[in-house]
Amino acid sequence: MTKHANNDFMTKLPGGAIIMWSGTLVDLKKIGDWVLCDGKNNTPNLINRFIVGAGDEYSVGIKGGIKNVKLTEDHLPTHTHDIDVSNNVELMSGLTLVKKRKRGGKAKKDDLYLPMGDQKNYPLIDNLSIEHTGKGAAFDNRPPYFPLYYIMKIK
Repeated sequence: MTKHANNDFMTKLPGGAIIMWSGTLVDLKKIGDWVLCDGKNNTPNLINRFIVGAGDEYSVGIKGGIKNVKLTEDHLPTHTHDIDVSNNVELMSGLTLVKKRKRGGKAKKDDLYLPMGDQKNYPLIDNLSIEHTGKGAAFDNRPPYFPLYYIMKIK
């Protein structure tokens, strides 16, 4: 790696230039004027960080991002769930019948009725619900990567 350190390119870069370094930290100490971007020697701490271009959305020197992301309901697209009811429960006249309600709503017992004198049997579903799934664990959203050191010229 030190053969690259003597390259005219590295000596002509201005102080404050940051490059990616595939050499070792031992090699870095041999070349002089270059230090690891670890928050020391007036360098930004770029250990375990990606670099994003500064501009209207990102100002120089500002840190951001989180290592793991946990989705919430706000992150999910609008969707519906189908329910398959396989048992037949019937009620007799004089008891209760589910009243008309909006899709996705829930009927309370007071919302159920059936007029007296009706001699038909009606299917009854009382308190139907869908179980929750998933565990809500945070996850890493990083693309495939190859680690290199960021180094900065100090003179």
